[in-house]
Amino acid sequence: MDVCVKIIKNNKDFFDQSLDEIKLLKYVNKHDPADKHHILRLYDYFYYREHLLIVCELLKANLYEFHKFNRESGGEVYFTMPRLQVGQKLCASKARLSFVSILSYRAPEVILGLPYDKKIDVWSLGCILAELCTGNVLFQNDSPATLLARVIGIIGPIEQDMLAKGRDTYKYFTKNHMLYERNQETNRLEYLIPKKTSLRHRLPMGDQGFIDFVAHLLEVNPKKRPSAAEALKHPWLSYPYEPISA
Repeated sequence: MDVCVKIIKNNKDFFDQSLDEIKLLKYVNKHDPADKHHILRLYDYFYYREHLLIVCELLKANLYEFHKFNRESGGEVYFTMPRLQVGQKLCASKARLSFVSILSYRAPEVILGLPYDKKIDVWSLGCILAELCTGNVLFQNDSPATLLARVIGIIGPIEQDMLAKGRDTYKYFTKNHMLYERNQETNRLEYLIPKKTSLRHRLPMGDQGFIDFVAHLLEVNPKKRPSAAEALKHPWLSYPYEPISA
């Protein structure tokens, strides 16, 4: 049987995060023994030469390879429900951490140090759908500050109430709410001016229903962002598209 062996970097943060991953996989696998919900299967884990190794089910194409196949096949882009892998997610009962997702998919409330809930995953889904449509990261960045600049430029401004209540707002905004970043080489502050654009411009291949759905998921204010259950009621998900022939 072919398996995937995940070698964890010899670093305490990575080690602790991987222990959480193991606990989550053991929990969900135990409660889904027949694999009805298509969650990654954990087979084993062990410690070898100062590295934690996780042995799990070998999956096939990831989302990037899936998108590449769609493009190179010359057919119409389509989406499927991938097999779920439990990675950088946390149990709801655990203490809130600042690092809960890949930066490009990280919701504004996490960056600003605001309270967050499961709606951060709704934001991440919007980012991933946009990336599957174009093949490019929607909010291209090299730091949290440049990510915020992309969000503001593409989606719109961050509400004053969020900035006022954010524990980490001061790291990215001046008292006058000007976005800035500290130059690592000169140690000087540099203002970031968001380039104004739109989802329509960024998703030229998406139909309007799809763009509306992604915009629905990428609501900057989490209080206005839909829950997963609410997102499922969006009209785009029930639109009667013609089936794609083999």
